[in-house]
Amino acid sequence: MVGRGRAPRYRSANPICTLDRNGGAALTGLISSLFLSLRADTDVKKEPAAISLGEFLDTPNYSAELGFVHRAEADLRKVLLSVPDAYQPIVVFIDDLDRCSPAKVGQVIEAINLFLAGDLPKCMFILGMDTGMVAAALEAAHKDMISCLPTDAKIPLGWRFMDKFVQLPFLIPPSEETYLSSYANTLFTTGSHRLEPDVVERIKETAAVIQTRAEVDDAVTRMQMERNLTETDATQIRVQLEEHLVSRTLDEGIASFDDRKSEVQAAINAGAVYFGGNPRELKRFINSFRFNYYLWWARRAQGQSAPKLDQLVRWTVLSMKWPEVVRWMRRGRRGEYPVGTGDLPGRRSETRPLARLGVLEDISKDAANLSTWHAEAETRLRLDAKQTSWLRDDDLYRFFRDEGALPEEDRLSRAAGRGLW
Repeated sequence: MVGRGRAPRYRSANPICTLDRNGGAALTGLISSLFLSLRADTDVKKEPAAISLGEFLDTPNYSAELGFVHRAEADLRKVLLSVPDAYQPIVVFIDDLDRCSPAKVGQVIEAINLFLAGDLPKCMFILGMDTGMVAAALEAAHKDMISCLPTDAKIPLGWRFMDKFVQLPFLIPPSEETYLSSYANTLFTTGSHRLEPDVVERIKETAAVIQTRAEVDDAVTRMQMERNLTETDATQIRVQLEEHLVSRTLDEGIASFDDRKSEVQAAINAGAVYFGGNPRELKRFINSFRFNYYLWWARRAQGQSAPKLDQLVRWTVLSMKWPEVVRWMRRGRRGEYPVGTGDLPGRRSETRPLARLGVLEDISKDAANLSTWHAEAETRLRLDAKQTSWLRDDDLYRFFRDEGALPEEDRLSRAAGRGLW
């Protein structure tokens, strides 16, 4: 290339490019620019874009902004992933949750929800609590949200919260008199009392072969006579043998349980009609029924009195669908309702466990409609439908109306005190 009006000072051997002094400087700059461009491209490929552009961009530090929950979750994940598969799932016990303040109860529930809703390794939580107290605490913790709910909501919000994350609710049945007597005897012992080593070995040998509660009684009597044991020793031996018997019987029942058995299928189908519109509730019902079935099977296998299977199904439905009603029944006292206030002939309510259950059955049988049921509940049970949300539930009214129409021996109240409710 030749500049206009100037004589060329140097002509390149390359016929494509001819340069003067200024042109040579331009070529040198071009080569330098090309070299720098290639080196920059190589450097960019060697390092992440965030680092190469860091001095030009104001990139937020997201890890610092995520806060304590994120750091805690990351630490928990590291710990849980370090546990060998043979020791999973991890079981976490939380006891006395009802002793916490409402705010703390809400925080604990939210923390558990992080485990259940997240992708953390398998964990199981076992909660020991007074469910009524925890439900009330959740009500208090979410009172602002409750104020925005419809006024005709039938199930209190606290119970709704627990239904969301508790997959297997279990209410400890009332203790039988024999167990209470044994427990009372242990309270009067002084110091730490230990059985002789040979007696302990005898207990192990006996526990491996006994099959029924009657065999436990015979074994305790025989050992007491042979060794001249005290009543305290006999009580301790009885408790240990019964624990072995129950544990082994439950294991056998669990191993033999099969959802495909006709009686199990019929029982599940009978209860499932109450939860057909909600898959989550149906799953919780089946879980609870299976657990109750194991306990029911163990009592029958030991020759103890037990409810009928259809009674077990209906009790599981009642305790799952209306848990606040079951807790209200448990708070009832013997002798709360005098003889003659709705008892059928020959029944003495003051000696029956769960007297409130029997009264509910009676008034439901005679109630023509929901309004009549409310009036009877106010007269006989001193309950105000305006203050008691579950009394306004049509489904509950129909449940007890059907229960009251059954022959007395088939009602739930007649199965009370048989180890399950």
